[in-house]
Amino acid sequence: TSYVEHARRYVDMATARLGLDSSSRVVEIASNDGYLLQWFVAKGIPVLGIEPAANIAVLAEAKGIPSRVEFFDAAVGRQVREEVGPVARADLLGAWPDPVQASRALDALVADGLVTSAGRGRFALPGE
Repeated sequence: TSYVEHARRYVDMATARLGLDSSSRVVEIASNDGYLLQWFVAKGIPVLGIEPAANIAVLAEAKGIPSRVEFFDAAVGRQVREEVGPVARADLLGAWPDPVQASRALDALVADGLVTSAGRGRFALPGE
């Protein structure tokens, strides 16, 4: 199967497991062209993409995915959390060359207990 199909199946699983609906919000860091968030949008779940490359973020916006064009750091994490509330995280540490900065940025954004460490920079939903 394609990676886009994998993303669709992941969204189905996460939506069911977390009880996501139109009152929820999904934030994706390094959201690329919206290949993942498009499936949440299709389910009527509000989203926000954070993508540092403007030429890529515009592709997501063309799919109806609101995107912030900036590098994700602790300050942006705090701003987004104030705007949209706590969010969950998954396989994100590979997006940063500096693991300390990555950890600080994610800690500023993520609510306690929504994810667990799966080791080697990966995170999972509790119970996975």
